[in-house]
Amino acid sequence: MDRRRSPAHQHAAALSWQLTEQGGTLQLASQSWPIQLKRSARRTVGLLIRDGQLTLQLPQRYPLHDLTPLLRDKASWLLRHLQTAAEPVPALQDGGTVEWLGEPLTLVCLPAAGRSSRVERDGAHLVVRVPVAAAADALPQAVSRYYRQQALPYLLARLSHFAAMMQRPVPPLSLSSARGRWGSCNRHGEIRLNWRLLQAPPEVVDYVVCHELAHLLEFNHSPRFWAEVARLCPSYLHLRSVLKQQGHRWMRLG
Repeated sequence: MDRRRSPAHQHAAALSWQLTEQGGTLQLASQSWPIQLKRSARRTVGLLIRDGQLTLQLPQRYPLHDLTPLLRDKASWLLRHLQTAAEPVPALQDGGTVEWLGEPLTLVCLPAAGRSSRVERDGAHLVVRVPVAAAADALPQAVSRYYRQQALPYLLARLSHFAAMMQRPVPPLSLSSARGRWGSCNRHGEIRLNWRLLQAPPEVVDYVVCHELAHLLEFNHSPRFWAEVARLCPSYLHLRSVLKQQGHRWMRLG
């Protein structure tokens, strides 16, 4: 038997943290990361990473010392996502690439005749026309706006498809810009989906849609919930893994 510790165990052994209600630090793999603490009426612990900072979202009466096994269990995940969040975001530029439903598109930046930017797809290219005197951030803003405009009809079509499989009416849909969540479903049956999903392969998008629709049956992650996800999306385990491994790249847009 190989008694060498796996990378996950090594990361867990190298983890320590100091935290008060005002915040603290996480020491992991010889690196230090700031921690912010937020308490609310939620029932479970949430981990949110943004701009190289870890936010712990806790129930009101959750004891801080109970975080130790959770943080050790999530050590490898924390290290991977904290390091990724700290990396500089690649700038969108002429000749660069963006992803569109899992396929790369080459950015072509051209001068616009008027005062506003315009974006259109041309085969494997995304042509962005920006005014000559536009600010430096005009290109990324135009690209993000284009994704938002295209997201609602595409996501609504997929939502309608799977709602029909469930023999349910199409629930209300709105777009989300959340940096740490791909979708949500509230107790009123209203679904929000992140517009950045349009970068992911279609089957990954479908998994997120099915996940949120399944909450119409079970407002939790019980076995009955996952059984419904599996019925709608049989390969959900693989697609969920793809989203966990690749999702941080798609979250960077905009």
